[in-house]
Amino acid sequence: MDQHDPSNSQPPQDDALQTLDDQHNEEAPAIFSEHLHIFREAVERLFIIGNQSGRNHFRQKYFQAALFLFGPALMDYDASGTPDFEFREKLERQAEARRIELLNILQNINDISVQKGALNVEYVHQVVDYVGMKTAEFIYADRVIDMIKKRAQSQ
Repeated sequence: MDQHDPSNSQPPQDDALQTLDDQHNEEAPAIFSEHLHIFREAVERLFIIGNQSGRNHFRQKYFQAALFLFGPALMDYDASGTPDFEFREKLERQAEARRIELLNILQNINDISVQKGALNVEYVHQVVDYVGMKTAEFIYADRVIDMIKKRAQSQ
């Protein structure tokens, strides 16, 4: 019997480019958050402009993502009201632009975050930088977020 069976050999794993060949294996940790699908749907269904109630509902469930999307000023206006409706409309348009950008990211997240069976660390780092660590927790698994945190600390 041959002692070296090439079908059982595993490629060496690089910490920065973790292979994902076993991604569908039940024991393999996921790259994406278990909440990604629901979060993506919530962002898709969110109407920002002229929809204070919808923004408040989104904020209750996804506070950190709401802070990223709406910004503190619009969130304050939603909580306490505003005498400056024109400025609120401007903030709503800015928030809608961020929502569309986030949707673009979420729609392509699977294809760009993982390329050729490996985690695209540079892209993941860019997404985390853009949306912030807390919002990224709705997108990526904790182990990926931890890896990005360690990488950011070492730079």
